[in-house]
Amino acid sequence: MNTNTRLILIVEDVSSVRENIKRLLEKNPQYRVIAVAFGREAVTLILNKRPDLVIVDLGLPDISGHEVIRQIRLGGYKRNVIILTANKEASSIVQHIGHDAEDYLTKPFENDVLLAYVKKNLQQTFSTTDQIIQLGKYTFDTFHNTISGECFKTFDLKPVGSKILEALARSKHTFMRDEVLRDEVYNGDSDIEVETLRRNVDRLTLIFRANGHDNIISYRPERKLYDLLV
Repeated sequence: MNTNTRLILIVEDVSSVRENIKRLLEKNPQYRVIAVAFGREAVTLILNKRPDLVIVDLGLPDISGHEVIRQIRLGGYKRNVIILTANKEASSIVQHIGHDAEDYLTKPFENDVLLAYVKKNLQQTFSTTDQIIQLGKYTFDTFHNTISGECFKTFDLKPVGSKILEALARSKHTFMRDEVLRDEVYNGDSDIEVETLRRNVDRLTLIFRANGHDNIISYRPERKLYDLLV
């Protein structure tokens, strides 16, 4: 696939709307489109394929569009999401814009308006300047969940490991208590046990060691504090 091709995933249960959006977007040779009707299927595809943009309707037959967004954010998906909504729902979703999703579009919509929204959101994604974090000799790409450097081969991180590393990196060497890091990584989900976080930190450490690198995370168990060693 051409490196300039953008993968867009549509989640819309009304087949006529879904197929219209798909046909419209596929007229642009730079867009590759996947279109599905069910939220659970969408979550699996999004977390596996990491599309460049997601367009999701709120009223899906299995789980809501809001639940789709919640699950993919927990899974580490960081790119833009456009919500499709009926006019009567618009006022109730404004509160989610900027936190759960980046934009919304009311139905019915003009084709040119949809194309403009897609173009704008893709530009936002690919003009992001802070997706790269330098950690000593490591270059951390927070969108693609990769670690690279001049003297070693690029390797991948799991989405949760990437979120742990990003939270610690953006804390600018301020120690983080395990509960605070847990809330940052799991979007405030207090049902997640702190022990789950610790296991995922251990897995992140193993990924670095498996690729020939030392541990880069410091943990002080007596004070339950995390920090980076780079």
